Formats: sequence, structure tokens, C-alpha cells
Amino acid sequence: ICISQAVHGAVGRKLSFAYQDIGKQQVKNIAEPVHAYRVLLNPDAEPARPRPFSRRYLAAGAAFVMLVAGVAIATWYGPWNPREEPASLERTAALVPERPSIAVLPFQNLSDDPKQEYFSDGITNDIITDLSRFSNLFVIASNSMFTYKGKPVKVEEVARDLGVRYVLEGSVQRVGNRVRINAQLIDATTSLHLWADRYDRDLDDIFAVQDELTASIVSALQITLTEDEQTRLTRQYTDNIEAYDLFLRGRSYLRGTKQTHLQARQLFDEAIELDPTFAAAYAEKSITYFSGFIMPMSRNPEVLEAAVEAAERAEQLDDSLPIVHARLGWVYLASMRHEEAIAEGRRAVALDPNNADSYEIGRAHV
Repeated sequence: ICISQAVHGAVGRKLSFAYQDIGKQQVKNIAEPVHAYRVLLNPDAEPARPRPFSRRYLAAGAAFVMLVAGVAIATWYGPWNPREEPASLERTAALVPERPSIAVLPFQNLSDDPKQEYFSDGITNDIITDLSRFSNLFVIASNSMFTYKGKPVKVEEVARDLGVRYVLEGSVQRVGNRVRINAQLIDATTSLHLWADRYDRDLDDIFAVQDELTASIVSALQITLTEDEQTRLTRQYTDNIEAYDLFLRGRSYLRGTKQTHLQARQLFDEAIELDPTFAAAYAEKSITYFSGFIMPMSRNPEVLEAAVEAAERAEQLDDSLPIVHARLGWVYLASMRHEEAIAEGRRAVALDPNNADSYEIGRAHV
């Protein structure tokens, strides 16, 4: 396996491989020689000496280098692979303009059943998603926030590490058909509570609770919303609570292996069966196929076609959801439909200015 110098610079130190510099190589359909590195899967073994490439292998090599570049960067930055380290203060502060900034800590699961962890995680994700749609609010992505899950943290330290002023923390307790959510918004510069509330409702009211919670935060921070953002404030994925529960369970399996992604797909299918118009479920289903294409790299065109089909179906159902365009951008990227991938990424960013995954589509393309 050989990779270009650009790929080596992007992922060389992030994977447990060694590399042998084989200098510049002439590659078919590329005018200038490409500086290449041989991937040493067994670093302890003596590297093989470079040998001339025959014309037969140049075409296959060029295609493979392009595929490795896309897959390696997409795998590193992809939506299923959470970052292991939270964002640094310097990097985050450089990005935050003169606007309110917030981090949402993973809500604690106070239910007696530890299997309900997916539900509290799902609520956290949805709150982050809802808040990140507002252009006048800077929101730390969920991938960074979940590095704090299960750890004793201080609000001041979180704010300092991530370069934000406000921190939202809370808990979720689900018992039968009842759910209790506690939440509090803290100004880390003063340690004062700007807002706090407790919601004790039937499970069927969970969507209304999320809307009320988001609206309360927007009000407390005095965020100015555009007309479109005011419309999005009360938009939800589905009206079917059972389908929503299956959706949350499915998303909890996306932080795993190819096998867990198969479990996630089954749950998304069950959610779609209950609500055939569930666009977000189709969008996440597309990622389970996408992962089957690259984990490990199967290069099966039928799997990729299924990913595209699910993502495009999601867009047909609801093209106003950022997650739909973000997932469609990733499957277009894997399909080498780069211009369409970038267009979908831009559309996702326009709908969700804090959508980290969408920004990465353009980066992976480059």
C-alpha cells in the first residue's frame, strides 16, 4: 500500500504504521510526479526496496491512492469517530467571535436501569443539535463534549478548556412512561446560574420539553434569531415517540464497530417502519452502509449504492434537516462525487452553522 505525501502529512502520525519514503513516482493521468510513501504494516520488518512500477500497476495504483486518501481522511474525521481529546482553549478561542458560546455536558442518567444510558445521551445530542442551528451562538460539538462523559468535572475547567463562557449541565431520569429532566445554565466567568428548571412530564411530551429547554436557553442568553431560525426552534424529527426511542437507541450503536452499525441499521429500519417519513432515521441508516464500505474497506459498490439511496431518500423526505445534507455529503464523497459532496456540506453548514461534520466534508475533499 502506498500513499501520497499529502495523505502522509494528514494521517501519518495518527495511525500505528511506519512509512518508507520511496521518492517521487510517475502516476498515470497526473502530469507531475507524486511524492509517495510505502505503508509498512509491520514496522519491525525490514522495508522492501522500491521497485519500478509497471504500466499495468500504475492505473490501479493511482485509483488506490485516491481511494486511500479519501477513506483515510474520512475515517479520521468521519461522524462515527468521536475525537479522543476535547478542543484546546487556543484553537477554540481563535474560532469564537463576539457572540455567546456554550458547551453542553453529557446529561447524567439517573434511571435505575443503566441500559437507559442511550436515552440521556440522545437527549444531550438533540439539545446540542438544536442549539447549534443558531448562527449567533457558538456551540461545541458533541464529539468533544462526550469526552467528559462519566468524569467528575468542574464547570470552570470545562469552560477554560473549550474556550466558552456558558456551560449547560443536567440529568435525565426515565421511569416507565414518565421522564424527568433537570437542567441548569451556568456563566463560568461568574459561577452564577443564569437559568435552571425541572421538567416532569409524560414520555410523549419529550419533544415539547426539548423545545421549551432550547427556547429558555436562547432567551437567557438573549440570542437574536432570524426568521428561519425561529421556525427551526420548534422543528422535530418525528411525532412518533416509539420511533424516536428506536432512533436514539440506533444512534448509540454508531460509536462502535461494523457489527454494532448493523445493529444500528436494524433499529433505524424499525423506526422507519413506525414512521415512514422519518428523514433523520434514513440519514443515519446511510452511515451504517457507509461504514460497511470503509470498516474494513470492502469497496463493494452495492453497499455504497445503498448508502446513497438511504441518504437521498432522507433528502426527499425533509431537505431542511442539516443531518440529511451532512450524511449525503459523506456518501457522495465516498462515491467520488466531489462537487455534489461539497454542495451538500455547504447546505448543511447554512442550516447548521456549528455543524463540525459538514465542515469536514470540504476538508476531506481537499
